[in-house]
Amino acid sequence: MSEKSSILRRPVAQPEEPPPYSSEPTPSSPPATSTSHSVVESIPGYGNINFSNYIPENATLSDDHTTVTCYNPRLCSNPVALGKFLEEQAALPPKLLLHVRGTHSSNTSMSPIIDFNLTINLTPLLIPQSPSQPPLHYTTLAPSTEETYRGGTTKTRAPTTSPSSTSSTDLRTLPQWLHKFASDPSKHKSFTLIRIFSNLNTSYLEGQIRNLLASTAYRGHLSISFPTTYSTVIITNANPGGSLFGVNLMALFGGGTKRYEVARAVWPFADAAPEGRGIGGQGRRCAAGLSEEAWWETWREAVRFAAVRGRRGAVTVEDRVEVKMNPMGAGVGVGGRGGGGGGGGGKVVEWGVE
Repeated sequence: MSEKSSILRRPVAQPEEPPPYSSEPTPSSPPATSTSHSVVESIPGYGNINFSNYIPENATLSDDHTTVTCYNPRLCSNPVALGKFLEEQAALPPKLLLHVRGTHSSNTSMSPIIDFNLTINLTPLLIPQSPSQPPLHYTTLAPSTEETYRGGTTKTRAPTTSPSSTSSTDLRTLPQWLHKFASDPSKHKSFTLIRIFSNLNTSYLEGQIRNLLASTAYRGHLSISFPTTYSTVIITNANPGGSLFGVNLMALFGGGTKRYEVARAVWPFADAAPEGRGIGGQGRRCAAGLSEEAWWETWREAVRFAAVRGRRGAVTVEDRVEVKMNPMGAGVGVGGRGGGGGGGGGKVVEWGVE
């Protein structure tokens, strides 16, 4: 029911006759501050990201949350509309995660024993935290040396052409690719935008994590990765036929589908590589104003706190709060499990071993 239709209209009472008494509360219209669907909800750390755009109409999300597949024949035949849609999607960052997993072998089990399995959301590090900061993300094409789908059924590199070439296969801009895709008469075709991150010093962070856990006397196998979800957007004219895993995916990934996977939305952590100089040679500028070193200084003890307690799940700001409120109980500055929970008086015990 709309706000307008929810207003109850009653006859105006005559001045000389008070309205009749009723013990029932009088219904009222919704308050003026009620949330509207047109308002973009803001979450601290995410700027003005419109989260509702991640899964458009007639789209499905893969089970691993990496790929959004959108069935839209109109976009597949209209390069201008497709360009606007891709611009909207490129304005959304991938969900960047830090995954830290510790396991050890067991004499009684064929499967490794999980000691901890931590996930930290790094996405805010790709987003400017102040309206005065210009964004760093941009849209580009896959490098010519990269093997990818360029309108066919197999991956290829871009053809080698001279700078003055005007060949119809020499597509140098995204609008050119959009027109080529829209004019493709194939019954099964798809255009893909891939969101990626760049210029984050993952080697530094991995080294710091390994050193930190070694200081806790952890002796197990450590796996550290930086996966992304919501990283691939596919627009296709392959009719899903009402089935999530039916005709659509079969047609999309089948041998007869013409695939265009040349568009990239790049979300840099900084405007230069870890050892490089920033735009204009003015020094490296980080998108969120926070360097790798500064971020690690903020989260280091929270990672230790979660790992030594065998956490299997997300490490959040609540862990940072707990460490600040109760540093001794959280084991800040203490070695392994044997000394990590009781204020530092216990013996450090190796863990991550059978």
